Amino acid sequence: MATLIRQWRPGSPSAVVEIPASDREKTLRRAADNATFVPTARAAATDMANSIRNDRVDSTAHDIEIFCAP
Repeated sequence: MATLIRQWRPGSPSAVVEIPASDREKTLRRAADNATFVPTARAAATDMANSIRNDRVDSTAHDIEIFCAP
């Protein structure tokens, strides 16, 4: 991602990149898929994983704004 941001120039075509899941997010998603846990615990694990993901996406969007600001 950092290389992509450094190579950006005005007028460059848009790029779509995947933001890989962190280890914490992967662990929570595995727990959410485990039928051993009650549904409310599984839902809570999914919500926590989604929150981690959203924070990482927001952070990346903020980094892009910093590096690509006019």
